[in-house]
Amino acid sequence: YWAHRAKDLYEKYGHTEGGFDALQRVVELTRPRRVLELGCGNGRILTFFSRLGIHCVGQDISATALELARQRELPHVTLTQKPFTDLDYPDGYFDLIVSNRVLQHVGTEEVQKLLRSAARMGNALYLNELRQEDDAKENYYQYKHDYAALLDELGMRHTDDIEGVHVHAQLYRRVKGRNKEACL
Repeated sequence: YWAHRAKDLYEKYGHTEGGFDALQRVVELTRPRRVLELGCGNGRILTFFSRLGIHCVGQDISATALELARQRELPHVTLTQKPFTDLDYPDGYFDLIVSNRVLQHVGTEEVQKLLRSAARMGNALYLNELRQEDDAKENYYQYKHDYAALLDELGMRHTDDIEGVHVHAQLYRRVKGRNKEACL
């Protein structure tokens, strides 16, 4: 499924250059040196970070999507093929973790596991996902989650720093002094 979907998404959106206003604001706020993009697909968002000289890891389950990303010849980017629920990086390894329209395709139990890992590995988390309060209906391939509640339990707080830049854009940051025991 994802091989076919990767080609379709690349044809539809892979060549667009704009739409990075929210990410630009996130970069200004977090000053990341190392970024992980979960479900990086064809590398469109990695292109944005690579142009800024930011070191990135793009992780995706689809070999087809990663091949399309490799065709971009992105400096500062490492691509890895594995499910985004398979996160084995050290604590605090990433300054920023990005999920753009990925988590909304995953059920609650997997999202909880993934967010535990992300909160452990990253200092900030940027989400562009459907949320529980959105008007869109859930269906067999699209889920809505209460990210603020899930991440609050893990020591990360939603910030208003990027409100109004994009309707679904959310930035969460680690609360200083909170231990990472809840993430284990």
